[in-house]
Amino acid sequence: MKILFNAILLLLAYNIHAQNITVSGNIIDAQTGESLIGVSVSCPEELKGTLTDAFGYFSIDVPSGCLLTCSYIGYESTTIKVSRQLIMPLKITLTEKKVSIQEVVVYGNTGTTPLEKWGTGITKIDMKQANTLPVLGGERDVVKILQLMPGIKKEHDGSTGMLVRGGAGDQNLVLLDDAPVYNASHLVGIFSVFNNDAIKDVTMQKGGFTANYGGRLSSVLDIRTKDGNMHKHMVSGGVGLLSARASIEGPIIKEKASYIVSARRTYIDQMYKLVRSDLPFYFYDINAKLSYKPTAYDQFFVSGYLGKDVLDYENQKPDRIYQTDFSNRLYNRTATFRWNHNYEGQKLFQHSSLVHTQYRFNLTNRINQYEWKTTSTIHDYMAKLHYDYYINNRNHLQFGAEFTHHIFNPNQSVGSPAFTDFIANTPSNRITLNEGAVFIQNDYQPNAKLFIQYGLRLSGADAHEKLYTNWEPRAQVGYSLTSKQSVKLAYARMAQYMHLVTGASTLPSDVWYPVTDAIKPKLADQLTAGYTLQLPANCQFQAEAYYKWLEHVSEFKEGTIGFSQTDFEKDITQGQSRAYGIELLLQRKSGKWNGWVGYTLAYSKSQFDDLNNGEWFYARFDRRHDVSFVGNYALNNRITFSAVFAYASGSRFTPIIGQYLVPNGNYTDAIPLPIYGKRNGIVLSPSHRLDISVTIKGKQREKFASEWQIGVYNVYNRTQPYRIRMDVQPNGSIQYKQVGLFGCIPSVSYHFNF
Repeated sequence: MKILFNAILLLLAYNIHAQNITVSGNIIDAQTGESLIGVSVSCPEELKGTLTDAFGYFSIDVPSGCLLTCSYIGYESTTIKVSRQLIMPLKITLTEKKVSIQEVVVYGNTGTTPLEKWGTGITKIDMKQANTLPVLGGERDVVKILQLMPGIKKEHDGSTGMLVRGGAGDQNLVLLDDAPVYNASHLVGIFSVFNNDAIKDVTMQKGGFTANYGGRLSSVLDIRTKDGNMHKHMVSGGVGLLSARASIEGPIIKEKASYIVSARRTYIDQMYKLVRSDLPFYFYDINAKLSYKPTAYDQFFVSGYLGKDVLDYENQKPDRIYQTDFSNRLYNRTATFRWNHNYEGQKLFQHSSLVHTQYRFNLTNRINQYEWKTTSTIHDYMAKLHYDYYINNRNHLQFGAEFTHHIFNPNQSVGSPAFTDFIANTPSNRITLNEGAVFIQNDYQPNAKLFIQYGLRLSGADAHEKLYTNWEPRAQVGYSLTSKQSVKLAYARMAQYMHLVTGASTLPSDVWYPVTDAIKPKLADQLTAGYTLQLPANCQFQAEAYYKWLEHVSEFKEGTIGFSQTDFEKDITQGQSRAYGIELLLQRKSGKWNGWVGYTLAYSKSQFDDLNNGEWFYARFDRRHDVSFVGNYALNNRITFSAVFAYASGSRFTPIIGQYLVPNGNYTDAIPLPIYGKRNGIVLSPSHRLDISVTIKGKQREKFASEWQIGVYNVYNRTQPYRIRMDVQPNGSIQYKQVGLFGCIPSVSYHFNF
């Protein structure tokens, strides 16, 4: 009996000790009220810890009496004693540290969230530190910073197009507050659509994809905008040589509701008018967001984006026989409604959103009284439901579903009779596609050294005549060899249910089409291995190797000059690709000297039964070497010098090596037709440039801050080749010339906030 009694006491004591308290809450910036992502929440004596998610929420099970420490880079830590008297969910505020030279932190892979610490192919940018690098024309651009990281290449110099791990530009999923952005560039690709003043968080995945993302093969760029200051009204902005921008934010109801509106416009067209010249192009964009926290358990967001590019060219001089007029309008619009809910059990979080996105371009050509108009649009209507369930400190379960109704209206063309004699009108060709997915994923961390993430995504698309479905398994494993070394391994399958068909024009006239009965979904399987080493002087070395198998990739058939807008399937062939490479990154994250050196060795090749005699060939964007050097030097608390050096191997093209003559209908003359060499057999010259800048902060005032940025893009004025021009010589031979885009461009910009 005594033995039984002692056993019961021991069991009760164990149960009392085992009855941990679930502590959950939201961690925010004390000054702005913005939620903080990746804050470490830990109980050191119990060896337990977690991090806040993308909305600043956390949940952890700890015993009563535990001292819970909340710490975040650049902020003062705070400690909370856990007791049953705490009212959940907690609202914890962190105060930003005063900046000193020795505490300067650069952006990059900082390892502040589980995904960054244990995942492969993750690139993170801290927007507070992303504003000192040299920039083109003084316009700060987050995409150009991403292009300096290993594995992410630019399409050509100055562009915001991204080629990620051997994938084409249409294989990148770009999200702005959950809304997909189909054309993420302005000014024919020179600037991205993202205004740095409105951005809160930037995360890119290029391998080891988590199960909640899908629909593209090569990368996911997830951008979230600021919520707006909950405590006070603020104004910020800047003026450069090419554009001006301004933002205003503040509380609607203090601690409960806030707003932010950011806008910018280029004035290239106006500047040229001052010198009595004409460059009839400009763009503008607007970001807006409302945030509302009616209770401690709920948070609502309504956000939107509107962007427009305008190019109008008129050549209507009286002495000309032909009066011409060319007009191009390009629109991007997104709208997102999001509801975050924390269930009272403190372990289950719900993120639900309704999204609408629109991409549209209009092209108009007019010669005298004759006119030709082309319009192409995409509308997406999307619903997402995402749950986070913190089972315990070792298991974090995520599951959910999403559905998208796509409406494509590709290239509706209408012309005057003089045009339709040569090019037929194309009526509205409305195509719909329903795409959906369900997913589940668990993050399992049995101990401090091992992390396992495994998940499954089931996606599908209804192409009317055929229903496509694909299982997309995902898995990652991370293991700490020592306190300073870790290894990682990841596998992911991705499916893509739409294709980008590229026209011959250099204007943004590329057209998206959905899968059909004949054009199958693209598929990609990627295997990634990584190694991380912490070095002295706060340096970190990372190495990743990847191999990617791609199926059902698309190319034009040989001999195709244009493509049919209504029956594009006849001009397209599908095949397979292989991409593999190594990415190296050495970075120093803090100190007076900081920055990184990145190197990528990459291969990308393809095989199509209908192309190149069925033999394998290198892809057009196959580029062997890519090197970037980024350096910052803080002279003092006010002056920072920065430099960027970038080198990239040239892209490829298919040359014409001869001609053969085909008799015409009456056999009196012959028509020359080209003979092409090996597909993508010629490589352009490599590109390299040096950019420098200095950032000078104004004297610190209580309610006003300012800074000047003076820089030079392409210091030694080496024109970077971005396209090929074909010149026919008098003897009929063909000479190719590499055409550059930008020379040396100085810039001055002024930035302020109050």
